[in-house]
Amino acid sequence: MYVLRLSWSKGPIYCRSLHTSPAWQANVPISRYDKDVFLPYTKLAHNINIVRDRLKRSLTLSEKILYGHLDQPESEHIERGVSYLRLRPDRVVMQDATAQMAVLQFISSGLPKTAVPTSIHCDHLIQAQKGGVPDLARAQTLHKEVYDFLSSAGNKYGIGFWNPGSGIIHQIFLENYAFPGLLLVGTDSHTPNGGGLGGLCIGVGGSDAVDVMADIPWELKCPKVIGVRLTGKLSGWTSAKDVILKVSEILTVKGGTGAILEYFGPGVESVSATGMGTICNMGAEIGATTSVFPYNESMRNYLMVGQWDRQDKKKGEKNTIVTSYNRNFTGRNDANPATHNFLTSPDTVVALAMTGRLDSNPLRDELTASDGSKFVLQPPKGEFLPRNGFDRGMDTYQAPTQSGEVTVDPKSERLQLLQPFDKWDGKDLENMVILIKAKGKCTTDHISAAGPWLKYRGHLDNISNNMFLTAVNAENGEMNKPWVAIGDENYGEGSSREHAALEPRHLGGRAIITKSFARIHETNLKKQGMLALTFANPGDYDKIDSGDKVSIVGLKQFAPGKQLKALIKKPDGSKVEISLNHTFNEQQIEWFKAGSALNRMKQILASNSSV
Repeated sequence: MYVLRLSWSKGPIYCRSLHTSPAWQANVPISRYDKDVFLPYTKLAHNINIVRDRLKRSLTLSEKILYGHLDQPESEHIERGVSYLRLRPDRVVMQDATAQMAVLQFISSGLPKTAVPTSIHCDHLIQAQKGGVPDLARAQTLHKEVYDFLSSAGNKYGIGFWNPGSGIIHQIFLENYAFPGLLLVGTDSHTPNGGGLGGLCIGVGGSDAVDVMADIPWELKCPKVIGVRLTGKLSGWTSAKDVILKVSEILTVKGGTGAILEYFGPGVESVSATGMGTICNMGAEIGATTSVFPYNESMRNYLMVGQWDRQDKKKGEKNTIVTSYNRNFTGRNDANPATHNFLTSPDTVVALAMTGRLDSNPLRDELTASDGSKFVLQPPKGEFLPRNGFDRGMDTYQAPTQSGEVTVDPKSERLQLLQPFDKWDGKDLENMVILIKAKGKCTTDHISAAGPWLKYRGHLDNISNNMFLTAVNAENGEMNKPWVAIGDENYGEGSSREHAALEPRHLGGRAIITKSFARIHETNLKKQGMLALTFANPGDYDKIDSGDKVSIVGLKQFAPGKQLKALIKKPDGSKVEISLNHTFNEQQIEWFKAGSALNRMKQILASNSSV
């Protein structure tokens, strides 16, 4: 573990219990909504002792949580950054935009019920336009078909359903499900928000979530650990958001790739539980697998108790905004690709909005009151918890009844049952056209846009229209002709959406060759039977041109740790051979051969049922 050092100058517990309580030895429900599933502390303690004895060393907090959830702690190969861990997470959470495809895949598995507590949260399809009440009403009308589908699927398969209007998934999870020591997967890249209450909460694609729901051990490459030591305490104009912005500055957008950020030190004590959640949430922006804080007084106190549809600027009109969002991708916050978007803390956003100037300094710049007097803003002060407690609001949770039917209208434009991808034919992939050679940043937003396309997240045919295949069709006159895409560094960063892997596979894609991948997207590609490959020599990126044809050979000898070869055929007939690396293990190679991880799951289930 290496360490970054940063400095800066009431109510019932319900069913969540602190790990220092004698309740760790008792059967305490994992949440008030899951009365027959219990806190896993006994299992965690047992597994941790086994792993500690095997490794003959102390474990960090994140290692204790992770290794405590190993499927086979006695025999699991544990090597940071190298081995794949087979894990048993405690819970799955999904938001409405990504849950559609995950549920459709679970339906395809043929299983009667999810194996672990699972919940769906309806928040992403609600677009901010006029205000909470009218925006919610509009969403309930516009997305009724999707909400009904997710609700009925929840009833049938034992999935908790939070109706639209319940709140943001990460906050609902923090308030109702998170606890120290939890291992959770969520179909949203900002799932690590739950680290604010001491859990390891990891963003995944829908296929990974289906593995967990289907009681299949979930695979994760053993993460490295980056320690972030906080000293001093937050005060004045510094906030939790400033902490993660500084960490992002140090590590950049890919510096945390393949690692867990583990915060510690005396500075932790001055951060609220929600502040810690903010820091963990935005760890996704530096590529971190997840982030976590140690149990502290802020957590103890906490346990005891959509998109902007902007109309004032035309698309393409240059302007600048400052925002406390967690992501500043082009067009993400106001749908305007010409907007310059700067991230900062909520406190600073308010101060800059009051002055209307980016160069304003709230420590010294004066404002003018309505009576003409001058004043300087006082450093903000806040409370860790609401003074009058939490407003429980309306009861928007739907408990599953494990009954009813799930139907999808064949004529629907929003939902479509999935058809399996073709399995590998046992041959090398030859003479594939290059669909695109991306230069620089290529995020999941570039591959599968959000915005107006969100409504098609449950219909693979329709949402695939937002991908860039039409230019290739115009050239070769064929649909679904095998193709390859070439990428730069950190290809596929951003959202956990597996549509950025499903769409390429659905439309004939067989391989993505890049300098490096973002973690979630690389896994999503593998899950859909695509070859996620990297240049053994990053300089070979410059040897490929968009008019070349690519053949990937040696697939009959496809094996973990063994390079593949790509033959590049130039328009003049000359050829170039380059070496390609991969991170496939034996199981993932079986996904490729079967056509997808879901196909492989069906093969295994069919084999088990015939025994």
